[in-house]
Amino acid sequence: MTRLLVITGIILSLTLAGVVNSDDTPALPSGLAVRSPVAPLFLSDGGSFGMVWISRQNAPAPGRYWCPGTGVVRDTIFFLGGRIDYGGGNTNSTRTIWAYVPATNTWINTGLPTLLVPRRAGGGGRIGNKIYVAGGRDSLHNTLSTCEEFDVDTKVVSQKASMPAGCWACGSAVVNDKLYIIGDENSSGNTYEYDPVNNQWSVKASLPVGRGWTAAAGAQGKVYVFGGSDASGNTLSDCWEFDPVNNTWTQKATMPGPRIYHSAVTYNDSLIFVLGGAPVGAASADSSVYLYNVLNNTWSIVSPMPTKRGWLMANQVGNMIYASFGSDCITPTYLTVNEAAGMYSHDIGVIKVFPFRRTPPNQSTWFKMLVKNNGDFTEDFSVRLIVYDSIAGQNVIDAESTITGLASNDTLWLTFDSLTPSSGNVYLLTASVTLAGDENPQNDTLRSRIEVRIGSDPDGFGYIYESTQEMGDTVRFFWIDPSAGTPITDWSPNADDGYSVRTLPFTFRYYDQYLNSINICTNGFLETGTATNFSNTGFPTTIPNQIAGWWDDLDLRSSGTVYQYNDPAGNYVVFAWVNVPRFGAPSETQTFEIVLNRQGVIRFNYLSMNGTLNSNTVGIQGQQGSNNWYHQYVFNGVPANHIVDDSVAIIFYYPPYLGVEEAEAPRGSVSPVATIAGGQELVVPGQFQHGKVLIYDASGRLVKTVMNVSRIDLRPLPVGVYVVQLTNRNTARTLKLVVVK
Repeated sequence: MTRLLVITGIILSLTLAGVVNSDDTPALPSGLAVRSPVAPLFLSDGGSFGMVWISRQNAPAPGRYWCPGTGVVRDTIFFLGGRIDYGGGNTNSTRTIWAYVPATNTWINTGLPTLLVPRRAGGGGRIGNKIYVAGGRDSLHNTLSTCEEFDVDTKVVSQKASMPAGCWACGSAVVNDKLYIIGDENSSGNTYEYDPVNNQWSVKASLPVGRGWTAAAGAQGKVYVFGGSDASGNTLSDCWEFDPVNNTWTQKATMPGPRIYHSAVTYNDSLIFVLGGAPVGAASADSSVYLYNVLNNTWSIVSPMPTKRGWLMANQVGNMIYASFGSDCITPTYLTVNEAAGMYSHDIGVIKVFPFRRTPPNQSTWFKMLVKNNGDFTEDFSVRLIVYDSIAGQNVIDAESTITGLASNDTLWLTFDSLTPSSGNVYLLTASVTLAGDENPQNDTLRSRIEVRIGSDPDGFGYIYESTQEMGDTVRFFWIDPSAGTPITDWSPNADDGYSVRTLPFTFRYYDQYLNSINICTNGFLETGTATNFSNTGFPTTIPNQIAGWWDDLDLRSSGTVYQYNDPAGNYVVFAWVNVPRFGAPSETQTFEIVLNRQGVIRFNYLSMNGTLNSNTVGIQGQQGSNNWYHQYVFNGVPANHIVDDSVAIIFYYPPYLGVEEAEAPRGSVSPVATIAGGQELVVPGQFQHGKVLIYDASGRLVKTVMNVSRIDLRPLPVGVYVVQLTNRNTARTLKLVVVK
């Protein structure tokens, strides 16, 4: 939903732009003054269910997953057993019991008893002030049928009656003070009920479609089972309801997608959240969250968790859902992550500001904030945006206003004012909201330190990146057709997770090395090693000299082609993945390329990206990333403004080896790589001799401006790297130049 609002209130230095560009930046009509004192622009772009995720104190090491039992007693969350990493390659079941106290955001990992046997991947739940665990696997990988009771009041663990049969990889839920265990590793439909009053197990009606690796939760006196894997290995998206009174199963509405290795938690006895897991068993876990409304039998997709994971433990405390521990389900990892989502009746928050972190010099920049109503009711509230110029030592924007009628789950862009910043400036932006009765003050204020420059911060070696996704960067998208090149087919060991050794047409300078060959992996990256990892991680990685154009689980066995194309002029080499599908998702084809320029520039071009775009790693790394020798452009969708899509380009370069982009090199007497000795001149191409030339240093600071000249005296410039922008009435060019002694 999009709307324009005229608001009332105090407005200081605000500007209206009547047109909004596709990137949410306002487009000024011709001749409109930069600081016309009129009302701000508001753009509402819709929203989702009002839940706000925040990070809480991580658990102490070691991390864990597969806790068979978890539950809340007196607002403290208890975690029983699970699988942990003991170190030295020893990963196994544990007997330990830990607790987390949300009110103080603290963990308790001492002073609690232990389980009678190590146990993981069973089932359990809280009944009264006691938490039960049943089934699972022990440290010798034996399947268990035993059941234990942890009395939180007496801190005593005791043995209870055993289950009718051992099982693990099951689902579990508590309803009407009874524990239910459903399914198992053999994908059966077995359903067992435990009555703690009589310490007795009974066999109930079987789930019509057997499964393992499922999730279950109880609500409204019934048990609900979600997804999992059937006996044929299919990942399921169905939902079933078990009525304990009638001992019957009824199929309910299907989930938005298939789930395995996921978890479920009930909220206020009427909503059930299905968290994390994966769409197929061979895939890494994602951060998806589905919401099932028990009362009307409907599903929706809601705000994802910040961290992708499965095999986690979920609980409700107050109006918060806590998602603790977990794993990527592939490597597997042992996570200490602890995150919470709040559901609020009254909550307005700032979720984004613009610009963020950096903005280009000498270009008009609009300052904006995005707010969201995370609550249940339409709200009236006030907003304020302050921009402080740290060089001038004063506020250059200070704006307040009152917003009326923002509906539940709706979002609103507020555009305040524009500035034309000078290179080297640093702005401190503070955006805030004020709502009477706001139940969640943690998201009321968002700040950004904004540097005025072109290009990213350098990594530990000095590499910088520019991107079409960063306002003001000089890079432009263009696709180099690789189809005239050589299809790569000699994958070792196979075309799913394989590598190929490739000879480079020139010596390529990369960090502190000179490479004459490089290895290419099917899973979207170059390297000097032989790794074929299909599960992407963040940088730094163990893969030496990794150049990750799109590190994801890609599969060439059925479709898609990878090419090596050598430029006939010898200026660059292209490694291109064309219509290559993600593993298990044949419709999610990706077309992108990594271009190595002989001057040391690395270019990533993305032509057509489909399907899941937030489950990959993009960036570069020298050696194995020590000394901060890496740039992580995006990892699993973070940061969100770097999620790579169609027609995106990114370049990485080390300043002494900068060169003009191949498709944009100025013609005339300026060479693609301009290396200027001290005391010499820069000859301006004829087409720009009646235009303007701007020269910026490596930090983005404007150091020289000239107009209508044919030659530029560079003697005043210190030795270093510069960006030169040439403009005339009709066109513009950008080149990188190096001034040497």
